[in-house]
Amino acid sequence: MVLVFARNEEKSSRVAVVASKKIGNAVVRNKVKRRLRASLDLIWRRMIPSWDLIFYARPVITKATFEEIQQAIGCLLTQTDLIDDEIKC
Repeated sequence: MVLVFARNEEKSSRVAVVASKKIGNAVVRNKVKRRLRASLDLIWRRMIPSWDLIFYARPVITKATFEEIQQAIGCLLTQTDLIDDEIKC
């Protein structure tokens, strides 16, 4: 997974999830995007506001469990200092 982020001028953060056709057919891409958004919902309250985030899914994500996706998102946000608390990576 790849994270692209930039500061915005608003009081809240915005997020986009991108899954290209390399991930699979429409059913697989939508499943991946749903799982990413569900993982983000669990972490969203701990994020620092005023950021725009784009998560690009990679093909290997189709084999990942929900917990692995959560861990990957938490690690990305910790490494970029976009989350209030530390998550073990």
